[in-house]
Amino acid sequence: MPTVQVREKAQITIPSKIRKALGIKEGDYLEIEIQEGRIALFPKF
Repeated sequence: MPTVQVREKAQITIPSKIRKALGIKEGDYLEIEIQEGRIALFPKF
């Protein structure tokens, strides 16, 4: 499981391997939720 760092303005970078696997590209929108104490991101196609 990749680890990412929270940067200025609470930004994170989604690792390229995960972006490619999900087909996420620059400019795409993601839905974000809290599920069982975790952050869940969902591509919004």
